Amino acid sequence: MELINKATGMVIGTILTNHSMTIDDCIECLGGDIIDNMDDPRWSDDGDNVIIDGIRYWYEDLA
Repeated sequence: MELINKATGMVIGTILTNHSMTIDDCIECLGGDIIDNMDDPRWSDDGDNVIIDGIRYWYEDLA
């Protein structure tokens, strides 16, 4: 399974699995964080609140 940035077509990461996974599961397996708390200092008003390997992504752009 690959996590892809639909906006750029870039493959963010590949996960070997024998079952389907949610986007949230993929982000977690790749060591990423979903920032959904506005009190978190990493929160961004721009909406790019998924962080994987130090790179920020918009959740809606991930597939």
